[in-house]
Amino acid sequence: AAPDPVFEGGPVEIEVVQALIRSATKPANATPLVGDVYETGSKTEIDKAISSHAAPSRFRAFLGYAGWGSEQLEDEIKVGAWSIVRATPNTIFDEDPDSLWDRLNRQANSQIARLDFKPGRTARVLNFATLRQ
Repeated sequence: AAPDPVFEGGPVEIEVVQALIRSATKPANATPLVGDVYETGSKTEIDKAISSHAAPSRFRAFLGYAGWGSEQLEDEIKVGAWSIVRATPNTIFDEDPDSLWDRLNRQANSQIARLDFKPGRTARVLNFATLRQ
C-alpha cells in the first residue's frame, strides 16, 4: 500500500520478495553485504520495514532474482561480459535508481580508458579480466 516502488530483481521466481535494508545493527535473518547494508528474504523483517515506513534510502524491495549456474558468473567475468565496480551503501541506495545502471557503466568504462591511456599512444580497451591479473 505504500507509494514506494518494488524493483525487478530478475527473471527467476518473480513471486519471491527479497529486500535490501540499511541498518546500524544486523537485522535478524539477514545477510551482511557491504557497510550497513543487509539482504533478507525474511517476511518478518520485510513486514517490519514496511510497517515502520522505512525511507527508500533505507529499504528496497525486489521481486525475483538473477541466478547463474555453477561457475557461470565467474566464466562470464573472465571473458569480459561484466563491468565490476566496488559496491558502496550510497550506490546501492542511490537517489536516482532509474539512471544508476547507465552512470555506473560510464564510470567503469571511463576508469578502464584512464588506466590504459598514455600520451602519444593509441588507447586500447581493456576488460576487467585483464585488469584483475
